[in-house]
Amino acid sequence: MPYGYRSVANPNGAGRVLEVNPDEVAILAEIASRVLAKESLIAIVRDLTERGVPSPGHPSRSTGTNNRAGRGKSDGWYTTTTRTVLASPHLLGHIIEDGEVIKGTDGLPFVGRPPVIDLDTWQSVQDELARRKAPDDRRRAGTTLLRGVLVRAVC
Repeated sequence: MPYGYRSVANPNGAGRVLEVNPDEVAILAEIASRVLAKESLIAIVRDLTERGVPSPGHPSRSTGTNNRAGRGKSDGWYTTTTRTVLASPHLLGHIIEDGEVIKGTDGLPFVGRPPVIDLDTWQSVQDELARRKAPDDRRRAGTTLLRGVLVRAVC
């Protein structure tokens, strides 16, 4: 089940549907805001874990059909999990099947549920995360004092 949503009985008939989970939407908004404020993912996930905020893999998010209790590691927040959640088109209400976003007859992504984050914020977060992944020559150049100065002779 995508983070930001919860499974509920279908009010229009049989089965279950996803509805917006306001508690998780508030967490998503906080994470997005902190990312856009240039706070590190490590600091964000450490804070969320210390505060006991249920992560995407937390047993409390289970619908009962796939009980994750006892896995331990999936209970906490991790940078890779957080990055994956933030990059998910699910946040925009898009429907994904077999790893692909379903598109309407107009070629645009099909929005099948209310988005939990607006497109502008989602795109800004994607841009910030991409910026962080880009090679940074300043950081790389400063990692070794004599990088580019010394050349190893024959051993």
